[in-house]
Amino acid sequence: METTKTYQPINCSLYDYLEAWAVKQTSCDVLYMNEQNEEARFTKKIKDLRVKNKVEYVEWHDGTTMRLDQLIEINEVRFWGMTC
Repeated sequence: METTKTYQPINCSLYDYLEAWAVKQTSCDVLYMNEQNEEARFTKKIKDLRVKNKVEYVEWHDGTTMRLDQLIEINEVRFWGMTC
């Protein structure tokens, strides 16, 4: 999933949560902003985190990817609006 808006980096301390959930293979309850600018939810595990053209992405175990600035909340940890 990609959007065309300018990327807004997430808070660096939140990146630590993502790394820990990926290493521990924690199931993540994800609330995010979809391409229609609506809140949506799913539950998946994180496969990897990556950077491409200065934009940070999470890759889920099902092979889909998402920009980190689309994340609103994961496992009750707030991401939306928490920038560096």
